[in-house]
Amino acid sequence: LLKQGRAKVFRRYPFTIILKDLEVGNCTTHNHQLKIDPGAKTQTLATRRKMRPP
Repeated sequence: LLKQGRAKVFRRYPFTIILKDLEVGNCTTHNHQLKIDPGAKTQTLATRRKMRPP
């Protein structure tokens, strides 16, 4: 994406990019949670998708 010119570097640490060719109205968002994984031997983050009840 960077080489194609579709994104630019927003921050070097933590490395974050911004997509240049997407508009907010065309984006789809999902319900996710960012959690700390307590069972990991090192500091680990996990993403978790919130599921809808059936």
